[in-house]
Amino acid sequence: MGTVHVIKTCAQRTQNGKIGVLCTSKTAYSTYQKKLIAQFAPDKKVYIKACPGLVESIESSNESSYESSLELFKPLYDLKRKKIDTLALGCTHFPLIIKLIQKTIGKEVLILDSGDAIARQVKKVLMKNESLKTTNKKIEGSTIFYTTANPKKFDIMTERYCGVKIKSHLIKIQ
Repeated sequence: MGTVHVIKTCAQRTQNGKIGVLCTSKTAYSTYQKKLIAQFAPDKKVYIKACPGLVESIESSNESSYESSLELFKPLYDLKRKKIDTLALGCTHFPLIIKLIQKTIGKEVLILDSGDAIARQVKKVLMKNESLKTTNKKIEGSTIFYTTANPKKFDIMTERYCGVKIKSHLIKIQ
């Protein structure tokens, strides 16, 4: 299940037709994003702001690195000046700092990410494949975390942002 850009929902929810997209540099210049904007928001003004280095700041062991980060604040202030009313988070890392983003951009801006849409799609696929079982019984099992990144850093991030201590495992994808 891949992440799907939330631009369609932003286009539906904007009141003033001005949408901001906060994303990585790769996403900012991607053909995929340009196609989504052309398809779902052709009549909207969409301002794309890349945040190079923000993912690395979020992943760093130093929590305060993104809290004073120009990688975050400059793009947000630029979007604020454009008077956007809706902001798409175009990176899976950005919801981890949504409170800081909301505080910076202002409470009058609606912030949307793909999390809910992805969860609905996963549920739909599991139900279609009859892999989602509902029961009143307690479900027992275990969770194993895999990452393609540094497992120790991933474990620190998981504890910081989710409040859960884990021991993840490195997986190499060829």
